[in-house]
Amino acid sequence: MRWEDVVTLGSKLPGVETGRSYNRPALKVRGKLLSRFLEDGEQITLRATFAERDALVAADPDSFVITEHHRGYEWVVVRLAAVPEPVLEELLTESWRRAAPATLRKQWERSR
Repeated sequence: MRWEDVVTLGSKLPGVETGRSYNRPALKVRGKLLSRFLEDGEQITLRATFAERDALVAADPDSFVITEHHRGYEWVVVRLAAVPEPVLEELLTESWRRAAPATLRKQWERSR
């Protein structure tokens, strides 16, 4: 997977737009960050609860990591080369649910 693939998957979700975060490419929903392409060019961040993040890292440490910088935040670092597209799509959708306003989430859920 590449950043371009993340953008393609993200564009399927309502209100998602490309932007910048810390001078890096990012996906946002109504201005709120849901994913950022990291400096190494091989990883992204996604929103996840602490419990979900810890479970992902424990289950698959080759695909998911917690950096020291992200330890105190509800984000997980995803190694793009290690994660299959369906898994990334599911995680990106969950990240979107955490970032999207309630009205947008409800509209999307009703339309599914």
